[in-house]
Amino acid sequence: MLINKIENNVKNIISKKIGIKPKKILNSSSLQDLGADSLDIIEIIIELEEFFKIKIYDHESEKINKIEKIINIIKKKIKKKKNNL
Repeated sequence: MLINKIENNVKNIISKKIGIKPKKILNSSSLQDLGADSLDIIEIIIELEEFFKIKIYDHESEKINKIEKIINIIKKKIKKKKNNL
């Protein structure tokens, strides 16, 4: 999956959950900056896991402080999954 496609899908999922346009979501933004509360963040992580068919562990989700970090975690997990096939 291309990086831009991953980024767009991440932003679309976040956008639907917190109700802002994907174009307004910057990679340098945090979910809190965008108005997400702790329940929103949990739900976003679950949706990302289901969409990308990956598992984001608690210790990883605690490190998610920027959209860019989310994209990088997903990118690494997809790459690892492909290498294990």
